[in-house]
Amino acid sequence: MATVLLLAETTKQIRRKDIVRIVLRCLYGIQAIELALSAFSSIITDPSSMVLSDSDVIAQFDSHVGDCACHLRAGMLYDLIDQFRVLERKEFLEGAIQSLMCTKRTTIAALQRLSVTDNVANLGFSSILTLEQIFSYIGFQRFASYLSSTSQKLDGSDVDSSATLSSQRHSHRLISSPVHWNPDDSWNVVRFLTFSYLLSSMKQTIIKSGPQPGMMVRAEPLISYAAVEIALDASDLLAGNTLASLVSSDNKAKKSTLLNECETMQVFVSKLTVEWIKNSQTAIGLSEATRRLCSNYTVINSRQIECVSSFLSILPIHAAWLMKGMPILIAVERFCSHGYHVVFQRVTRNFNAREEFTSVQGNEIVTTGSVDWFNITPVSTEEVVTSTWAGHPHFIMVAVSIDGDLKDFYGRLASEMNKPHTGPCSDIAEYVDFIGRINFSELLIQFFAYHPQWPFTLPNQRDGHEYVAEALGVHLGSKARDLFETARCNAYENGTGDSARVYSFQHIYLELPAVVGRQVKRMMNQREKPLLGFKYD
Repeated sequence: MATVLLLAETTKQIRRKDIVRIVLRCLYGIQAIELALSAFSSIITDPSSMVLSDSDVIAQFDSHVGDCACHLRAGMLYDLIDQFRVLERKEFLEGAIQSLMCTKRTTIAALQRLSVTDNVANLGFSSILTLEQIFSYIGFQRFASYLSSTSQKLDGSDVDSSATLSSQRHSHRLISSPVHWNPDDSWNVVRFLTFSYLLSSMKQTIIKSGPQPGMMVRAEPLISYAAVEIALDASDLLAGNTLASLVSSDNKAKKSTLLNECETMQVFVSKLTVEWIKNSQTAIGLSEATRRLCSNYTVINSRQIECVSSFLSILPIHAAWLMKGMPILIAVERFCSHGYHVVFQRVTRNFNAREEFTSVQGNEIVTTGSVDWFNITPVSTEEVVTSTWAGHPHFIMVAVSIDGDLKDFYGRLASEMNKPHTGPCSDIAEYVDFIGRINFSELLIQFFAYHPQWPFTLPNQRDGHEYVAEALGVHLGSKARDLFETARCNAYENGTGDSARVYSFQHIYLELPAVVGRQVKRMMNQREKPLLGFKYD
């Protein structure tokens, strides 16, 4: 859908017989971009209207990429929302949406003209034409010109908007132009929001039972394709008709095409995520040695997904939470002997400890901190829904807990004993008191040190933990390396990593707490599985 508009090489030649298929694909792409920008515009223009919802708001952009970097994308969205609060950027979004609506009308009109002729040559098309000519025919060039003009207006400099797909084999995985994170580059903002929106809407969760219980998330592009088609059919632009009445099913995108597009979007977002972490380190004033460490140790897998190691990726996020005071809401899904409970904690930085944690800007970024770096406040579900802070974006950290290991948690999740326990529970009362006294920084560092450092095998079968330890030693010295190795060794004993006695993190994303609270209420009232932050049918 959207990659044909936002990434494809415009000089690519198209056969005349494929015009209907390409125009239809463009129409789906235009609708997808409009849905994404409209959703983001609502977040920054009228967030107060969102707090009454139990449907995803900011989490509509919680993309599944396969790089274990959900916490980084939460940071990207947090920054983008903050930067788009100014009037000029709100007006840019409104202008982009209006331009897309005009383009959608001309594209539908073009599709209607194509649907009533058996010979597209009668419409003036040559036997071979370019994608750029099709863009001109459907009016997409106006939208492209708008993005380019606003990029220059916002940034005051020329913007490279030519990120395209390589023409080589497996070209859907190869972005041939450099990818840069720049909120003033309208093209990349639109790409990021659109791809994140689509990659979020196509997520599917699979719960595995048996001797090795667990959970996995995969992308099913037919889900997002169907959702875009429903939105098109629901619009008033088809004059009461449906797409099925205009085009044959042969012209619709095949699943293989959609899977390729899914991979394209995942590759692009993964590369943009790596670029963001490089920029963010400079923005919060991390040391040059730390910037080199987190920027130079990215790995690209066979699918061209690029990512930073688990441990190195959390270091600048941890620092940003301290430096910028980003609010956090932990939602712990814990099983007792009767069922599950959801325990909320709001985490904020402790201003009284500011002098202590400024050391993370230097080479002391690898640190377990101390218990007083963060204020941990237990909050009820009702407080999560109604508090004054409930309508402001928070990092939502979904954690899982049971008196045992992770496999015990997922075993319960896959069993019939996965329903909520709503009565009094002494186990939960003791647990809430206990986790209110832990060193949050230490648990965070231990978890990410223990976690597999990359979600794929490294070249030459190299051990990811050894690779990270070596990098820490080279750039930050033996103290940082030893702390990493100690944190990894102590994680299980201290109740995280493969242990769930305290809690292990399952997912991190950005959302309004009020929305999360309402989702938990619905989840428990309808006796659903504890899968906060995931889509499951």
